[in-house]
Amino acid sequence: MKRIIALLLTAALLAAVGSGCTPDPSESGEKGNDPMKNTLDTVGYFVFRSVSEKQLDFYKAAGYNLLEYCDLSWFYNPDSDAYALYQQEQAANIRLAKQKGFKVYVILLSTLEQWTGPADSGNGGGKAFDPADSEKMATRLGYIRQVVGAFKEADGFSLFAGDPGGVLGIKAEGGLQYYIQMSRDVRQIVKEVAPHAEFNMNLWAVSQFIQEEVDPSTLAFWQGEDRNGRTIIAEDDLLSADIGIEITGSDYYRPLAMQLYAAYDARPATNFPNENDVKAIQAKGTTRYWGFGHGLAPDCQDNLRLNTTRIKYYVDQMRAAGMNGAVCGNVSYFGNYLDVYAFARFASDPTLTVDQLFLEYAALLTETESDAATLAELLKYLNNMDAHNQNLPAEYDLPRLETIFTDTRTASQKAYRLTPNTETDFPFPEEPMYYLARVQGRLFAAIRPENAEPAAAMLWDFDKAGAQKAPDGTAGIAQLTMLAGGSYTLIEQKIQPAVDAGNYGRYGYLHLSVYSEKEQTVRGYIMLGSDASKFGIDQFWYYDFSGALHLHEGWNHLAIETVFGGDNGTNGINWGHLEQFRVLFFCEKQEGHKLWLDNLYISNYEEHKLP
Repeated sequence: MKRIIALLLTAALLAAVGSGCTPDPSESGEKGNDPMKNTLDTVGYFVFRSVSEKQLDFYKAAGYNLLEYCDLSWFYNPDSDAYALYQQEQAANIRLAKQKGFKVYVILLSTLEQWTGPADSGNGGGKAFDPADSEKMATRLGYIRQVVGAFKEADGFSLFAGDPGGVLGIKAEGGLQYYIQMSRDVRQIVKEVAPHAEFNMNLWAVSQFIQEEVDPSTLAFWQGEDRNGRTIIAEDDLLSADIGIEITGSDYYRPLAMQLYAAYDARPATNFPNENDVKAIQAKGTTRYWGFGHGLAPDCQDNLRLNTTRIKYYVDQMRAAGMNGAVCGNVSYFGNYLDVYAFARFASDPTLTVDQLFLEYAALLTETESDAATLAELLKYLNNMDAHNQNLPAEYDLPRLETIFTDTRTASQKAYRLTPNTETDFPFPEEPMYYLARVQGRLFAAIRPENAEPAAAMLWDFDKAGAQKAPDGTAGIAQLTMLAGGSYTLIEQKIQPAVDAGNYGRYGYLHLSVYSEKEQTVRGYIMLGSDASKFGIDQFWYYDFSGALHLHEGWNHLAIETVFGGDNGTNGINWGHLEQFRVLFFCEKQEGHKLWLDNLYISNYEEHKLP
């Protein structure tokens, strides 16, 4: 703890030169408010699916006090065992979270048809019905009543407006009044079935209740988000001490909204919500008015796409507007732990700068003060690389963080020198060395493979057999020597695809043999990737492996096998797009210890046979 305090004092000095990264609120269409005078009493995380006890401990340590679990009961046939099992497991998740000290809400989706087909589950991402169909609405409200009963131990319920829901994907006129009335009806259900529980209206994608505004790729959708939200606030006899509200605040962070505003020269006169909006909410007697920054912690295949400066900006704007809570989260959980941590810390401490946050987190991950300072600089560099910062119109972009790194190659070389903290008491969901591996991989991925020669890595080629003999007597693919002062080594190779890019939706198969002089455990990542210059986007797929090398014919051996790819890139990379291969190893035994790799085989899954 003393080391962290010392590092934060250093960060405070750095912050004095101006890298807090939050523009004047007046630049975002606001008159401004002092964020320091407002508190965010509720700091929440949106949990799309259940999470482990280890992740709960992480959320709690970061500073979250609310979890919002999304109900997926509509996905299951109510007559199936799967429906009952899902609700039993989710009820157990709610109880566990409450035991850990969290307040727990359940998010209910609006106009979704219940799956009643022959299979246990269906409806994909949700099938909406026309809210004007009174029979279907009554059926949906009946199922919501059952769900509230199943999860009545929850502290509250929140009704999502759209995405999925509303009139999305159907030919129905819709209308905002249908969401308003449904909210009144669900609030009454909660009163009757779980009278202790609170109820919120959640305005996420509220435009999707109106057919003309249903498409988020249009300006009308985003303008509707603001207008419809203000209409709901002004509605008589709706918001009250009995009904709270959660507002997305898209104007502050959604890239597509900002791009459309700029393209049509239609920037809002005032962002939503602002201080006047919050005063109008307070006048209704409402005690819960939270920002709902869904998607602020980026959902990315490569697990490390930082959005930290935007998170700081969003939290500051919610506080400045006078909101008394803020929630973040994402549909998928790929381990973007830093931004999840950052949201809670910024919400809890209005004085914390981005520089200080990075140094604080780096001190938890690394063994020395020097490594913590280096990692903090690397995190700033990664944040500056982030797509959210690079693809916004100039008037919406946030200032880059000042960092000692000016090029990716130098940053990549420094990343391989970091030593993970193996004795941290902080409840990370993954060991620090794995997070450092992803920092290394993310930086390494930004260097074009044909030019990549990091100082701490060994470059090898499929066509050039290693001079060392592998344990089976054949020429080894590569010999790896563990690095002094680190517990990793990395190999990288550019690959010529065996099939053309038209063979897109195919699975691939990978096999790799690892040999060692000593019996030990090896952990690491395999990363497969494609090249943006050919396919329009960098795609990466990670395979996390762990295994013991046991004695086999005089050598310690581990065979690694995995399948990758699938239809439309659902697992990150497909056989037809494969152009890069990287392996990152972590070994118990270091100091000059050697590994050999052999029998590397990558092929189309349907045709795979080991040579």
